Order: sequence, then C-alpha cells, then structure tokens
Amino acid sequence: MTSRSNKPSIAIWVGIVAVVAIVGGLVLTMDPAPPSGPETTEAATVASDLSASIVPPTTVQLRSLEDVPAAVRTALLAPTACGGTAPTFFPEMQFSAPVNQGIDSPLSAVLHTSCGNITIELDPSISPLSVNSFVFLASEGYFEGQIVHRLVTNFVLQGGDPTGTGAGGPGYTIQDEFPSIGTSYPVGTVAMAKSGLPNSTGSQFFIVLAAAPHLGSQDGLMFNVLGHVTDGFEVLEAINALEVGPSGGPAQSLYLEGVDILP
Repeated sequence: MTSRSNKPSIAIWVGIVAVVAIVGGLVLTMDPAPPSGPETTEAATVASDLSASIVPPTTVQLRSLEDVPAAVRTALLAPTACGGTAPTFFPEMQFSAPVNQGIDSPLSAVLHTSCGNITIELDPSISPLSVNSFVFLASEGYFEGQIVHRLVTNFVLQGGDPTGTGAGGPGYTIQDEFPSIGTSYPVGTVAMAKSGLPNSTGSQFFIVLAAAPHLGSQDGLMFNVLGHVTDGFEVLEAINALEVGPSGGPAQSLYLEGVDILP
C-alpha cells in the first residue's frame, strides 16, 4: 500500500475537532425491511458491459480530519478494534465507470483490516461486472482508510463506503448479476450490497458471518456474488465478537486499511 507519512497525524486533528453524530442509514437490503436510502444517486452511470478501455475521469483528494465525513470523524475518536491503528489518510474518489481489467479467471484479493487480513477468491464466472469493478477500485486505492460501517453479529460485516454512512459509492453503479432464486449464501460468501432499486450495486460489499438461509430465498434478497473467503476466518470470528455500537457499526472502530489484488 502507498505510504502517506507526510499527512497530519490523527492525534493533532483529533484535538481540534468535536464529536459529530453519525449520519443514519444503511443501504444493504439483507432482510425484509426496505433500505433507508440508495447507495448511489440517480445520476450515477450504470456499468453494463466491460467495453470501456479509456481511464474514466477521476477526482482524488487526500483530506484532513476536518474534511472527512462526520461518520468517519466520529469513528476516529473511538478506540480502534483489535488494537489496530487508525489511518491517517482518507482518499475520496469518484469515477464515471470502471475500466476493463481483463479478468478471465479466478484471482485472490487480500483485505487488510484493523483485526487482520482476510483473503477472498474472486470468481468472474459468477459476476464478471462486479468482480471487474471491485478489482478496478482496489487497484485505484479506493478502499484505503475506509471505516467498516456495519456489523450485524452472527449475520454480516459490511464495508466499502468512503463516507462511513452506508450511503456512499464510487460514482457509478453495476448491473444486477444475481444468481438464481434459491441460491445459498453460505458462511464466507462475499457479495455486493445494493439499495432497493434495480442495478444499484456500487462499491459496498458484505461478508456472511453465519448461516443466513433467508439470503437468496426471494428476489429482494439476491445479491451479486464476488466470491468467498479462503483464509482469515479467525479474523472474521474476532470481528463477529466485537460489540456493536449505536450507529450499527462496531463500537470500536474497524478500518479497511486497503485491498491488495494478487496476481
């Protein structure tokens, strides 16, 4: 991961900011209740193929703590989970579309979290658009320094939102690539979150922590599947044991420090 040692330290910024209430709203439609808000706006572009060959316009800004979203700022004032260290960089990136990564076979991604590393195998044969987008965002450094904003004990862990609110996205959405109704989402499944709207998958993803037989049982409970966890189940167990805070995320702040795509 890229070093950003020249950025202001957390200790300095924390001393000058006040606690700000976390903005409510989760977007993952993973139970019968409707989502409270879309992950992306109506203006977002839906990526429906892999034909893009030109790098889309990108806005990247490394922000100080004063400028980060309120949810992230609040999280930084809390202790970091598992004795980890809070990040000192906060990338903000928006894209018009993902660039074709030329993926034609399974590959691995390592999620670096405050509690340790989680390795997942990405399978483009299941959801080629979603896997392509995830690899593109990871390669751009999009996930670095993000707060993991949702933890439902014995159900799911959800991240991938740079705003930390459950309503953020990369600037585009991905076409639905749902498996057939009745497909199971066993423990360790990694899939993309969505709002209640069609083709609303963005950058947020979730990992199934325990058996969830209702997932995949009906149209509203179908999600684009990225792949499955192959290593780091002990890390998932440690995360699952964390206390859940009033915002719906871990009470001790859990960060996605970055995602490495392995050759």
